[in-house]
Amino acid sequence: MTGEDLIEYRNKQKLRMVDIAWIAGVDVRQIHRWQIGEYPIPRSVELLLKAFAQGKINARWLVRNIKEPIPYISPPTSSRPRTPSQAPSHSATAK
Repeated sequence: MTGEDLIEYRNKQKLRMVDIAWIAGVDVRQIHRWQIGEYPIPRSVELLLKAFAQGKINARWLVRNIKEPIPYISPPTSSRPRTPSQAPSHSATAK
């Protein structure tokens, strides 16, 4: 599997780089390195992705068997810094 194959696979399966990183147990930067050909994709990762694509394992199986939390990337927010009036209030009032 080449880096181009991995990109094509991700697009076909509608997976994000962070999803592949979670499945493979690596940092998302490693996925980028594989995609640009900086490092070869390990055979174990290639076989795992093929098994997933062929339906031999599914997302439910992965969730049950991978102990790390499922990654979530929140949608982008405004890049402007918050003003003090926009910051959340953390003051507690006793009654």
